[in-house]
Amino acid sequence: MPDTTYDLVSAIVRYEEGEMTDAEVLDLYQYLVDTGLAWQLQGSYGRMAARLIADGLVTAPGAPVPAWQLAADPFEGIPNAHDEDARPLA
Repeated sequence: MPDTTYDLVSAIVRYEEGEMTDAEVLDLYQYLVDTGLAWQLQGSYGRMAARLIADGLVTAPGAPVPAWQLAADPFEGIPNAHDEDARPLA
């Protein structure tokens, strides 16, 4: 069951303003996928959710949890994840 204390409005505002870390973006999109909202918001959210699922960064409903979500550093093992020049998720 998704966390009902998640402040979705604030999170979306921060996301839209580019104020989230990559880890926060992944948390937001995991929440959107878990609640089904990713497919109800404007199309860019659904497309990004689908991309993150395809890349293994967000878990689709009913799918096993990826190992990165269990790691202390969620970007461990992802090439160039800590590089300053790496393309941001948002």
